[in-house]
Amino acid sequence: MALREKVLRHYLIPSNRYGVPEGLVRALPPSRPISLVDVGAHSGDFTTSIRNHAGLTRALVVEPQPARCKALLERLGGKGVEVAECALSDHEGYEDLEVLNWDYSSSLLPLLRQDDSIHWGLDLGLRERIRCRVRTLDDLLLEVDWTEAIDLLKVDVQGAEMLVLRGAERTLPRVRMVFVEVSFRPLYEGAAVFEEVYALPRENGL
Repeated sequence: MALREKVLRHYLIPSNRYGVPEGLVRALPPSRPISLVDVGAHSGDFTTSIRNHAGLTRALVVEPQPARCKALLERLGGKGVEVAECALSDHEGYEDLEVLNWDYSSSLLPLLRQDDSIHWGLDLGLRERIRCRVRTLDDLLLEVDWTEAIDLLKVDVQGAEMLVLRGAERTLPRVRMVFVEVSFRPLYEGAAVFEEVYALPRENGL
């Protein structure tokens, strides 16, 4: 690890030992705590990396899978970190979520299974179908009494990123930075692609 860091420093490539993505290393000074909303937290690796690198003043992690939420509570709960068991979208209600065998790829949106390239190396068979609560980010933050600014909003929800952003109309003006997964072609039915996902935060001054 020390050798890796030495080589990256030599070539002026931002990095850290906690796995924070390069672009965020540039934007987040180490040991300067931030507020974080992690949508699509899964196992909590992203939040953990940010906490280890910069520190957290407050964090909300959002994940729809009950088993994953239980593990998140054990790993991250307390010390300013709250866990919300729900999926985020542009409306409130309940929807079916297909949990795949490779559950990192689970989404509110149906997978485009006819595209063979999506299946390469992954087991995307259906493990189970669960009924999950669907919230908007605006309403969820109101419920947890989050009125302060958000330093970093991370969104990784397998094609449903645009739905999350549309449900954050009141929230986006007080977000300082968005880190969002995008695709250049649809992998899920109804999924937005890069141009659409990029445009909405930009319209909100990000």
